Amino acid sequence: FPGMFTVKEVRKCLGAFYEAFDPGFFDELVKRFGIPAGKKLDSFSTGMKARMKLIAAISHHPRLLLLDEPTSGLDVSARNEILDILREYMETPGRAIMISSHIASDLEHLCDSFSLISRGEIVLEKDMDALRDEFGVLHIPASRVQDVDLEGVLCRRREKDGSLSVLVSDRQYYADNYPWLVQERGSLDEALLMFQRPDGEFE
Repeated sequence: FPGMFTVKEVRKCLGAFYEAFDPGFFDELVKRFGIPAGKKLDSFSTGMKARMKLIAAISHHPRLLLLDEPTSGLDVSARNEILDILREYMETPGRAIMISSHIASDLEHLCDSFSLISRGEIVLEKDMDALRDEFGVLHIPASRVQDVDLEGVLCRRREKDGSLSVLVSDRQYYADNYPWLVQERGSLDEALLMFQRPDGEFE
């Protein structure tokens, strides 16, 4: 919306655009997040503008939200408020969110599944629960690399000291068969680091 608009004018436009616009729900969210209804949008802070955008997007109860970096540039408090709104939105059956974000922690606590895209190609696509519960990053000393079965490795990275860090989809298998290995629980941050190589290639 133009920066000269006030929240009241945004409300009026949304009512004209969408038959399903819910003015009561809109007003409730505006009040909940302390957004000044009489001020112009260009006087809002970055966090307030982000809240306002999301309120406008969900106030007509859409079944699908397509969001591109909705929490980018926000402080922790504003990010949490945005994520709270999205979690509440998802409580109604039949709704879905497709979200693009570089803030992995936001996705881990919000999404059911994820796709990791590199150079236009999907390099990893899994359920979020599987990533947290089954995946792991193993750290193998240079002197023991030959002792480990690397058949189930999804991606590997050679460290400066010659050791090998690998991403696996069955952390428990390696815990049972190689108890001496140092391992970390899977996370989106770890997956991003493992797949992102300076030369853009995967080993």
